[in-house]
Amino acid sequence: MGCWFPLKVWSIVIIGFWVSSLRLNFATPVGFRMSLSRHHGISTGENLSRLELLRIGIKHDAKRFGAWAATAAAAAASRPEREGKAAISRVHPAPDNGGFLMDLHIGTPPVKLRSLVDIGSDVTWTQCLPCSKERCFGQDTPIFDPKKSTSFQKSVCRRNNTRGSCSRRIKYGDGSTVEGFDASETLTFQNHVSFPNVTFLCGKNNSVGFGFQHTSGLVGLSRGRLSLVSQLNLSQFSYCLPGLGSNSTGTLRLGDASSTAGGGDQVTTTPFAKNPASSNNSAKSQYYYVSVEGISVGKTLLSSVPKEAFLLNPDGSGGMIMDTATSLTYLPTAAFNAVVDEVGKQLNLSSDNSSDLPCFTLPKKSEISFPTLTLHLQGSHGSSCANLSIPEHNMFIIEEDFGRNTTCLAIGDAGGGGSFGVLGNFLQQNMMVSYDRAENMLSFEPTNCSRHSDPIHPS
Repeated sequence: MGCWFPLKVWSIVIIGFWVSSLRLNFATPVGFRMSLSRHHGISTGENLSRLELLRIGIKHDAKRFGAWAATAAAAAASRPEREGKAAISRVHPAPDNGGFLMDLHIGTPPVKLRSLVDIGSDVTWTQCLPCSKERCFGQDTPIFDPKKSTSFQKSVCRRNNTRGSCSRRIKYGDGSTVEGFDASETLTFQNHVSFPNVTFLCGKNNSVGFGFQHTSGLVGLSRGRLSLVSQLNLSQFSYCLPGLGSNSTGTLRLGDASSTAGGGDQVTTTPFAKNPASSNNSAKSQYYYVSVEGISVGKTLLSSVPKEAFLLNPDGSGGMIMDTATSLTYLPTAAFNAVVDEVGKQLNLSSDNSSDLPCFTLPKKSEISFPTLTLHLQGSHGSSCANLSIPEHNMFIIEEDFGRNTTCLAIGDAGGGGSFGVLGNFLQQNMMVSYDRAENMLSFEPTNCSRHSDPIHPS
């Protein structure tokens, strides 16, 4: 492949300016940031170990994968996104309860929302009054009442020359459903940056699973046209996710506060891959794909894994996507098996089959040096390859997390036959992950995300 040499790639330098008390149109360059908190800390109220938290995530990962499979099957029919007044129901991946929450405000006067952040979803939604207990779920913040907002506007659709509401129904893989109508509102971030006329789904008939409990709804940051970053015309965003089990908050940066190209040895930059079916399939066009060209464990390139294992197929299947709402990293079967076998070989350890993760039995009272996993990504700026080294704590759940002599890999089997893989949030923890939608680039920079979580005040 000609891509296994040390590589210097372009860096991400955080720049931007902070704005005070602004009401902006979508062409206005702006940068701001919000804190991210892990959803599980609110949902469980328990002091869980990293392993326990990850196992909770695995259960929800399975439902999310099931939804992706259903979405791919439904999308094969290439139906339009909307029929008449009602948007077609499509099965969406349910957010993992190990995902991340952000606070924002909606309406005039502003009402606080605490919403899940999902880079794999396009529609932003929240619950709306009037809504009975049977039709809405409990949330930690007051349910938004459109009648009390002076900036609320209900969207209008036409069918057979008749004007009516734009109904929409979203179905998630865990059985959750959100049903209501499209509307526009003013969204406010950090109490000082406001955007008018943002389209969202006003949910009035909602039945959700554990992944949505204690939330106000969801903020979609995908490539889809209805996502928040698309509507606000923000070419850049980035996030920094704290370590699993940490009490620290993470950071989401939107707009010019995110990144521009700079220089540095610690940053890995790769272009987004384009799904061949994206032009006629909105379900596939909304994800952020990356091109994985190979994997190494330690200094060993896994030559048994064909490059084709990670490729996007002409029908839009396959490939690898970025995701913040999935816990584990899921590799195609050939890559998953090769990684597990090579890790066991290099550690000279026997498998421990007592877990739902690939685990190994550790010898008592011994020091173990864990190998680095390297993802060889498509290069940028004339480079043939970009090597993303995954830190030990982003791949291994180590002995002290168990209370017994075992270590596990935080990876799963994505399957074969056109299934796509996922780079999940455990792999991305303590990295500044920057999305440049204008330049079609993705960058990773190792960092301590707790250092980026202090609140920024406008100046």
